[in-house]
Amino acid sequence: MDEPGLRRVASASVRPRDVAIAACAASALVHAALVPAHYGAQPFAAVSFAAASAALLALALALTRPTLQLAPLGGAVLFASLIVAYPVVHAFTGEGIDALGIGTKLVEGVGLVASLLSIRDPETAIPPLDVITGVFIAMVLLSFGHHHA
Repeated sequence: MDEPGLRRVASASVRPRDVAIAACAASALVHAALVPAHYGAQPFAAVSFAAASAALLALALALTRPTLQLAPLGGAVLFASLIVAYPVVHAFTGEGIDALGIGTKLVEGVGLVASLLSIRDPETAIPPLDVITGVFIAMVLLSFGHHHA
């Protein structure tokens, strides 16, 4: 029985939205970090990286709002688009594939699955923890470096 004056605190657990938000933060930071590296030689790529980063940040924010019921579906579409774009862009530019790119696509794959799982889970996420986790993952990915062919 509950004692008067005490309230019940729900246990915090990692939900699919938490994972999707962390994947958004990680991928957004990696894409943002690549903008300056591509700006001089490949301005279209730099703009694309900036747009991807902005879209990922907007998605992360949308995923914190359970009332935005289409956010998880939008996340699945965005993550799938980023995953598909990687080999397509590399086929056209001839740029080599590197550990940073593969690692980022793996994180986005996890984000895709988490977004799909979030479609039926309206539970609120834990945004501060998610963002911190995403930033940590991005720092690990960025340590791999980015190499041009």
